[in-house]
Amino acid sequence: MFVSEDYRLKLLDENSERKEALRRRPMVERRFGAGKKWHGLGRACYWGRAKVAIQALMTFLVMNVKRMVRLLLMKNRSEEFWKLGEEKERRKKIKVEK
Repeated sequence: MFVSEDYRLKLLDENSERKEALRRRPMVERRFGAGKKWHGLGRACYWGRAKVAIQALMTFLVMNVKRMVRLLLMKNRSEEFWKLGEEKERRKKIKVEK
């Protein structure tokens, strides 16, 4: 049975796995772009596939640790912000009661 090239490509594009991969792709590409631009993944420091793989793994490990620290700092700041807000509300109630 003959199937035109256009129809075959349309069927491939309707694959749910492909759609999911296309949806996630910008997020992954952004991480690799940052690794290349800011963390030296544009060039390998060593020769050999295994050594380059170790370099990439270590680079992404560092990027993830930096991200975790940033997220933890943001969490602590938001908790402090809410505590300050609760303290202000408590002080207002004390003033109203007096």
